Amino acid sequence: MCGIAGVIRWRRVPADAPPLRDRAAAMARAVAHRGPDAAGVWTDATDTNPGHCALAHQRLSIIDLAAGPQPLPNEDQTVWTVFNGEIYNFADLRSQLEAKGHQFRTHTDTEVLVHLWEQHGPAMVERLNGMFAFAIWDTRSRTLFAAVDLLGKKPFYYAGGQASPSAGQALPSTGDEFRFGSELKCLTTGDTAKADVDPEAVLLYLTVGYIPAPWSMLKGVRKLPPGHRLIATEAEVTVEAYWRVPRRPEPFKGSLLDAEKELRIRMSEAVRKRLVADVPLGAFLSGGIDSTIVVGLMNELQARPVKTFTIAFDEKQFDESAFASIVAQRFGTEHHVMHVRPDALAVLPTLAHHFDEPFGDSSAIPTYYVSKMTREHVTVALTGDGGDEAFGGYRRYRRGKIAGQLSRIPGGRGAAAMLGRMMPANLDRTTDLGRARRVLRGLANLPSDAYLEQMSVFSPGVLTNLLSAELKSAVDRDLPRRWFAGFYEGTNGSDPAAADMAADLQTYLPGDILTKVDRASMAVALECRSPFLDPSVVELACSLPTKWRLKGLSGHKYILKRAFADLLPHGIVHRRKAGFAVPLAAWFRGPLRSLLNDVLLDTAGRSRGWVNANVVEQLIAEHMKGRNHSGPLWTLLMLEMWYRRT
Repeated sequence: MCGIAGVIRWRRVPADAPPLRDRAAAMARAVAHRGPDAAGVWTDATDTNPGHCALAHQRLSIIDLAAGPQPLPNEDQTVWTVFNGEIYNFADLRSQLEAKGHQFRTHTDTEVLVHLWEQHGPAMVERLNGMFAFAIWDTRSRTLFAAVDLLGKKPFYYAGGQASPSAGQALPSTGDEFRFGSELKCLTTGDTAKADVDPEAVLLYLTVGYIPAPWSMLKGVRKLPPGHRLIATEAEVTVEAYWRVPRRPEPFKGSLLDAEKELRIRMSEAVRKRLVADVPLGAFLSGGIDSTIVVGLMNELQARPVKTFTIAFDEKQFDESAFASIVAQRFGTEHHVMHVRPDALAVLPTLAHHFDEPFGDSSAIPTYYVSKMTREHVTVALTGDGGDEAFGGYRRYRRGKIAGQLSRIPGGRGAAAMLGRMMPANLDRTTDLGRARRVLRGLANLPSDAYLEQMSVFSPGVLTNLLSAELKSAVDRDLPRRWFAGFYEGTNGSDPAAADMAADLQTYLPGDILTKVDRASMAVALECRSPFLDPSVVELACSLPTKWRLKGLSGHKYILKRAFADLLPHGIVHRRKAGFAVPLAAWFRGPLRSLLNDVLLDTAGRSRGWVNANVVEQLIAEHMKGRNHSGPLWTLLMLEMWYRRT
């Protein structure tokens, strides 16, 4: 993994403008934590020519440790690249390119990119299997090309392009400069003027707890969405999708047993490719289905014991370490455990720095600590990320399954929705009854609306009261609804559960899960690799009948449990699913109670202008009396912490 940054100056250069090299180097230094092993800068500027482009890079060495400095050029130095990530099929691509006459001088995966650009142009990205965010500068055409991987594992922020990106639409370049970087802080480094907050980003954050691409927290700065590429010239900037999660995939041809065998083959290959490194490797181990499968396959594919790492809590309902120990004993791993307690929240300022934007998922805390512990032993860690979204691991998919079944009964969905409306409106959303009410009420809605309500931090009524008049007047309140609806266009209406899984792969997975893992792990220069997110695995999962992924209403990950039965201890297969959660509800009523009051109810917190302070005060009071508002309160806390950092 690495940190990348760059500046393109299209036209005039202000007399007081800093040299391109210095500007790009400062931007990259802002993310030096992502790549502490080496730093590099390239520019076409000379003593007599101010130049047009500067690229900068911070390297975390994984493959070909001695070679591979970046920025890296082609043979005649007319094409340059900076790259963050890993290309798992680079050896095959290199062989193909060498057969066409391309000459290589390193053994890194990075060098493949410049030659692919020469050979295939923008279509090059469709040949890559990996996790990546990169930029290529072609000095001959003065064109910048950039892309991120299919599911958005690696981030790419940019400014100076279009104000409101739309896939496939080319808009004029704005201003004299185009900038990009791995994190938002790259683009704010050196700016003397404070950028304005984007109210649309605030609305989206308060709705789902994260800021999805293409938005960022700042006006004029955008994130390149998963599976998208960007082409920037002096005349225009184009952003377009080169891959999408299949919405109506070709159904798998074969039996359930055939699918199990194919899944086993593809997952084994995905793990094998992710074991290629010239540095020590390990794995996160929660004791759940997904991480157990990854560790089991690693154990099959390497001779030495797998190094595994897990987090423990004193609060038993959140502690999965006993399950992780079962798996560690099963495979004879070199196992490491770290306890996380309330004083762990001392890391909040550090997380605020690394996340750059408000982030409402409290599991960022244990993710940071498990990454920190892991980095003391290895440089690369494999994870089970993506297994839930691809194979039906979340309980919320039951809504879609129920909707599909009730659709076959005349009036079935309407009757169930009516039952939901009859349930008390003040049910705690975090309880089983509260979840049941949301599921039943959602049966009367469009699938995308039902999905959004399940993913929302606040209930619709509370959110309406929470938003200030200032925020309501600055945004289209229907924005989140329209955005999520776009991911349901063209899906199979008779299979809402499959549509929900596909939506998760395109929204929640990149916006929440992968953002969390990237920022928390790269804060300590740890590279995380996710075999479940290999394109071959995701595409196979999407082609399977929903009943093979989610059997009945409780058979989550049905095909995973069958295909890897020999690797899964009995206690792991039949355990209740637990998220990577933090016991915030108890902490907020105990050791962290003063933090809520000090941050959310002081003068600064009340005066931001985005939320109604009276509603915040009411949420705190209700939580102290026994209602569980820990998720909403954490979301508000992280918003205020972000403001204080900036």
